Amino acid sequence: MIKSTKNDIEIVENKVKSKPGRPTLCTPELVKMAEDYLDGGWKNQEDHTFPSVLSLAIYLGVSRQVLYKWRTEDNQPIIDILARANELGEFILVQKGVDGKFNSAITKLVLGKHGYSEKIENTNKNEIKDMPTEDLEARLREIRGQSPITKADVH
Repeated sequence: MIKSTKNDIEIVENKVKSKPGRPTLCTPELVKMAEDYLDGGWKNQEDHTFPSVLSLAIYLGVSRQVLYKWRTEDNQPIIDILARANELGEFILVQKGVDGKFNSAITKLVLGKHGYSEKIENTNKNEIKDMPTEDLEARLREIRGQSPITKADVH
């Protein structure tokens, strides 16, 4: 007959509750380091012009893919940190780009990753397409600053 103690049952229950595989390296200390980085620590890092997920990964000593993997594990602190890194980086890019402190071409390129794009809106609704010739001529004269044509001008 097999005897089990209360301690044996707790050990088995804890093993069932734990996730299989290696334990995550995402420790509370690492989360604190990430928060400190985004709270301004990035400014003290050489070559970190603005915070991003990539610069955060380099600072923490992990790959960007590891950060994204932690995000998919429903790790709420990491989800919030990655969102904050993206938003803070976007904000600084916009501000410094507008101020002319960042190269405009590079700023435009990086902001494209944040959903920004250069659009030229066409406001021409083809209103002239169905306009009678007389009205077109009158509109053209108006644009040129010329006086309208009268019936006396036609003869």
